[in-house]
Amino acid sequence: MLTLIGTLNSPYTRKARLMLLESNIPHHFIIDLPRDANTKIVQYNPLKRIPVLILEDKTSVFDSPVITDYIDNISGDKLIPKDTHNRMLVKRWEAIADGIMDAAVQIRMERDRKVEQ
Repeated sequence: MLTLIGTLNSPYTRKARLMLLESNIPHHFIIDLPRDANTKIVQYNPLKRIPVLILEDKTSVFDSPVITDYIDNISGDKLIPKDTHNRMLVKRWEAIADGIMDAAVQIRMERDRKVEQ
């Protein structure tokens, strides 16, 4: 069974979880905070970022666009079109959504920053 590692407040983890749920792919979900001293994320992703999808053979898949591509490829019900043009359109929307999420994460990090920093 696949295992997804992430956090509840990560928009990228949510994207991967939604792909798994919409595709009816059984999986385990493990919460692991990359900023914690005891995080296990670095064992699966050298960038120490979430989400990480662990395959049954222990191969790790990281970066949410790579994970969503993988999930769609193993799914019986395709969420991403196969034809080149329509696939590009969906992936372009994914890039825009990821860019918006990147900006939101940066805003949150700035708001959490201590005044002296």
